[in-house]
Amino acid sequence: MNTLSDTLTTSWLFHQLYSRKIGEAAAPYEISKTEADILLFLCNNPGFDTARDIVNIRGIAKSYVSKSIEILVQKNYLTTSTDLKDRRITHLRLTAEAGTALADLKKAQEEVFILITRDIPEERKKEVRLAFQQIAKNIKEAL
Repeated sequence: MNTLSDTLTTSWLFHQLYSRKIGEAAAPYEISKTEADILLFLCNNPGFDTARDIVNIRGIAKSYVSKSIEILVQKNYLTTSTDLKDRRITHLRLTAEAGTALADLKKAQEEVFILITRDIPEERKKEVRLAFQQIAKNIKEAL
């Protein structure tokens, strides 16, 4: 295999593992993977609290985000509030009811990262993190 093929295969395998683990953690709460991704995004990214942020940063389709937000509000995992300066903007807030589900989702997220970095020395993990930061920067510049 070549480097590009290895990279694409690794990316696909990571996606498969991550999706499975998050899906398993979300199942007891009867929420979809997309709904779980939205909860995790809001928890992990303070200051980014709008549907537009989720669409732009996570790359989830606007239609999925809208429907998922509706469901999460109905389940009382999220509340919405209109921005005081611009009423076109709606902010999303996690509720206390989301706490248990979020704890399990975050635990699943941590388990994935422990699994994928097993047997990699700390110094190598730092190198990989720096390499991925540069790769992300290069991709953003190419877009």
